[in-house]
Amino acid sequence: EEQSTISHLLQHSLLPGHLGELPGVRIAARYVAASAVAEVGGDFYDVVRLDGHRMALAIGDVQGHDMTAAMVMGGLRSAIRAYLLITQDPAEVLRLVDHYAIEQSHARLATTCLAVLDIEAHTIDVASAGHPLPYLAHEGSPAAPLTVPPSRPLGVGGGDFFLERHVLPPVGSLVFFTDGLIDEGRSGADGRIRTLTSLLEQSHSQDPEAMADSILKQLTVSGARDDDLAILVAMWSFPPT
Repeated sequence: EEQSTISHLLQHSLLPGHLGELPGVRIAARYVAASAVAEVGGDFYDVVRLDGHRMALAIGDVQGHDMTAAMVMGGLRSAIRAYLLITQDPAEVLRLVDHYAIEQSHARLATTCLAVLDIEAHTIDVASAGHPLPYLAHEGSPAAPLTVPPSRPLGVGGGDFFLERHVLPPVGSLVFFTDGLIDEGRSGADGRIRTLTSLLEQSHSQDPEAMADSILKQLTVSGARDDDLAILVAMWSFPPT
């Protein structure tokens, strides 16, 4: 029980206590451990306000479900924040973080999706290091993942990371998640993706906290899990131009 308490405190100390904010944008996030016994893991999320009209949204998954994975996760999250002070290009940030990850003594592979939301331009710039892409939902269109050219996980080295800019609808939502939510690569993943898209298409009237809770309720089961998961929900309503 004492070990579980220490693990719980460590995990939550490495996740952000405060999520960045921008006018007209609402954010919610959730983390669920793999099991009550192992309450540490490598999944993470972060939201960083860059200036008066831009914010960065990050989500990632470090290989493993142990103390080392949690510590590597904390280092990657800090590195992303640090490199965002140098450049706000998500692909360039991932390139810099990749070099950082390769040089670490406790190297672990990690997937990450990093995006920069601009409420003045009504755009979002997205880059991915081998991570599932966020799903966009808005009234009148089916929920679907944003498109970004595929790239390798962090810590592999070689190759490029790619940036894709998307124009956002005036009102909508984005859901970022780690593969623990859909059990990517395991039986039933396609069905869970269909459940997720259906849920997003029906949730335009919900706030992000309610949406995050609905996603967990519909797509997770009680009891022991073999993978942790993280969810990051962003909803916006841009003023008319």
